[in-house]
Amino acid sequence: VRPHCPITVVPAVREPFGRVVVGVDTSASARVALVRAAEEARLRGAVLEVVMVRKPPELPAEWSSPHAADGVVWIGTTPVATPGLVPEAVKLRRDVMTRWRSAAERRLDREIATLAAGDRPDRIERHVISGTRPAELLLHAASRADLLVVGSRGRGSVTGTLFGSVS
Repeated sequence: VRPHCPITVVPAVREPFGRVVVGVDTSASARVALVRAAEEARLRGAVLEVVMVRKPPELPAEWSSPHAADGVVWIGTTPVATPGLVPEAVKLRRDVMTRWRSAAERRLDREIATLAAGDRPDRIERHVISGTRPAELLLHAASRADLLVVGSRGRGSVTGTLFGSVS
């Protein structure tokens, strides 16, 4: 028999937890998961770890050349010395990634801010993870957690393809 709705099994006594991890992606179900995770963390005296996995920005290949620090960019299989270009490309890459991370952290902070003051646990940690495989990265982030909470669905198929989802 399959239930038509989600099921939560609540033990008679709540055991103390050390860490509750929740994946958020700005979807409605992720917000519900955040509220439930915050409630569990607060009731159990645990740290709430809020994790958002974001696809990194697309960067020109020469900005992330493994030889960028050497002043060499590979074009196909040919190394091309570009001592003036590469340091600038490295700086541009660093600037783009810094802006990307700042924007992702602001988005994560807005999600956390949706928690009512009385629903917040004492300790909240937040992490933005850069990657294209949210489920795997979230599982890795939760490897030391006592509880992992995710929403039932993330974004729709088109938006999810474009922006990714943690669930």
